[in-house]
Amino acid sequence: VKLAVNRARLSATPAIFWLDRDRAHDAQIIEKVEKYLQDHDLTGLDIRIMDVKDAVAETLRRARAGQDTISVSGNVLRDYLTDMFPILELGTSAKMLSIVP
Repeated sequence: VKLAVNRARLSATPAIFWLDRDRAHDAQIIEKVEKYLQDHDLTGLDIRIMDVKDAVAETLRRARAGQDTISVSGNVLRDYLTDMFPILELGTSAKMLSIVP
């Protein structure tokens, strides 16, 4: 959570947590995310929690508009996104930052 907030602040870019409230494990993670977000000043930041379907749609909408998005996800989903989304960056000057704590 701290890393997501820091990256969102440093880059002035929205951060989306890819978590589904209808999945038991994700629901537990969401509780922790919401708790830890309270430890940070979120003034001026766009931090969202979205299920995978909505997160994909919003990320792609922003990509089509030429806007960056920080995707905050777990290991399995992160690996999938790292494999899939760079394909969209071919032939552009876009840069992708992947931080693996």
